[in-house]
Amino acid sequence: VDESSAIREDISELYLYMGQYPGGPTESQVRKTDILEGEMEKVVVTYEEIIQEMNGLNEKLAKQEAPQMEIQTLEEYLAN
Repeated sequence: VDESSAIREDISELYLYMGQYPGGPTESQVRKTDILEGEMEKVVVTYEEIIQEMNGLNEKLAKQEAPQMEIQTLEEYLAN
């Protein structure tokens, strides 16, 4: 399981537990939310770094008149 899948599962699980709990969120649920928020921020930073690297590589490819890399949409990815 990759990191983003694990985070997605943790968020879903937390959402389920908080939705079933009759009162306000527990202290541990609030802490878990903070932890997951931090993990998501790391994923976003990593994604942005990858995009910057890809853009730099695309500039080099363009100079060589080679096809450039593109990011697939979710629909395109799932269709393959």
